[in-house]
Amino acid sequence: MFDGTISLVSLPSVDFIMDGRVSLAHLMEFSHFVDLYVLEDKVYINDVDFDVFLSYPGWARPELVGHRFFEDDKDSPLHILPDGRLSEAVGDISDLTLRIYDAAPINHSFSLGSYEYWLSLGPAERREINPPEGPDEYHTRVDLLYRSRRLAESIDVAIENLASTRLTLMPSTRNLLPFLDCFHQIDTPAQSLYRAATLAQRDLLEQVMSLTRPRAIYMPPLLTTLLSRCESRRDIPKRLIELRAEYAGFRAEIRSWLIELDSAETLADKLKLQRELQAATERLVENVSQRRVGFYKQMAGAFVDAVEDGDPMKMVTKPAFAVLREATTTIVPEFFSVRRFTGLVDLLSESLKIQSYGDLLHSVFGRDLDISQREITEALRYRKALVEKYNIPLVVP
Repeated sequence: MFDGTISLVSLPSVDFIMDGRVSLAHLMEFSHFVDLYVLEDKVYINDVDFDVFLSYPGWARPELVGHRFFEDDKDSPLHILPDGRLSEAVGDISDLTLRIYDAAPINHSFSLGSYEYWLSLGPAERREINPPEGPDEYHTRVDLLYRSRRLAESIDVAIENLASTRLTLMPSTRNLLPFLDCFHQIDTPAQSLYRAATLAQRDLLEQVMSLTRPRAIYMPPLLTTLLSRCESRRDIPKRLIELRAEYAGFRAEIRSWLIELDSAETLADKLKLQRELQAATERLVENVSQRRVGFYKQMAGAFVDAVEDGDPMKMVTKPAFAVLREATTTIVPEFFSVRRFTGLVDLLSESLKIQSYGDLLHSVFGRDLDISQREITEALRYRKALVEKYNIPLVVP
């Protein structure tokens, strides 16, 4: 029986990032895909999605038609999920995640309104949902609710068929709320560590970003580092393969930890290993809280200096990022005092070397970048809804 992680990412969105319109919803999915590609040993996906959405389109690059984006990676984590009900459900989840985006209150836009099925409807109302009666109802509320119902049913099928495997289901950002409606396990050890470290950094960054106008988009460390190494979207596959190779040591340590956990003879031994991760997370939160007052004072000083220079926007460039780099290098290493998990420290530092997330996105995607201020606001509302309902913070755009 094989093991690994089943990705529920919407692979059409990954395809859009590689060669199409770059919306916030697509960027969310792609960020999740990058995390899995770099941090996990084995990632299983539906075979149809693999062939259709992870291959170069002939009209865009004829010389590479039929060539998969990442097949040059000898250590690629991507594997085909064997045929069966589980594989079919995973493919349906990928497709339906995209469909509820297509039928959003503002079509083809990320919106909290896309999640009415899970946030507003009761069991009786859900049972009364019927499919659209004709083309006139496509991309309407009727269509949205029907796609949402089918997504919920597909997630149920996937979870039901997971029991006969050693695999872990990993929802993406956009189907996380539907997934949590019936299941409450979303992390692997590697993802748990990355989440804790990233949240600490994000909390600091958002103190800067809250002062910018227009509101800036936040990008997690792995996505930031990947795009900062790309001159254009054509560089993404090669640079992602390189980034994965850099974290081979980190994955090996996680693998070693899991082997120790599986081979522990008693529950007491397993608990001891589990506390290693838990203690690391708790220590990070504690350190951030203790240092936050000092960090705010430094940020206030940077802002005052910028105003005196007559340009408040200077606050969000070099002075601010210098403060953030200092905060990261003092806080995060203490969190990773458990030496085996130090592989993320350099990542956090490198991801702060850019001056602007917006400039980075424009430099890689150019005119194909299409992220509205409304979508950013909706994404923040979505993040808030997940925290309020499940106490789970997001670490994606």
